[in-house]
Amino acid sequence: MSPWLQIDLTLPNGTALAELAELGPVTYSASTEFCNVRIDGNDFTGNLHDYKIRARSGDLAVDVSLTPQVPSCFPETGNWLY
Repeated sequence: MSPWLQIDLTLPNGTALAELAELGPVTYSASTEFCNVRIDGNDFTGNLHDYKIRARSGDLAVDVSLTPQVPSCFPETGNWLY
């Protein structure tokens, strides 16, 4: 199974844009220590407090920052990070 990149974006005016690209396995890497996934120059990184998504496929590109509004939770361990 090859890695793939999917971007679905709905603009404020309701226009829906979508791109799907299947990429070669050699372009994929992921960390087992923290959130860090890379596929062919596209990144999804984070540290439980902030996340960054940078992706490009075809004519569509996104650069997104995510900041949680509630603390991270690890249900299996019972840990809450503030």
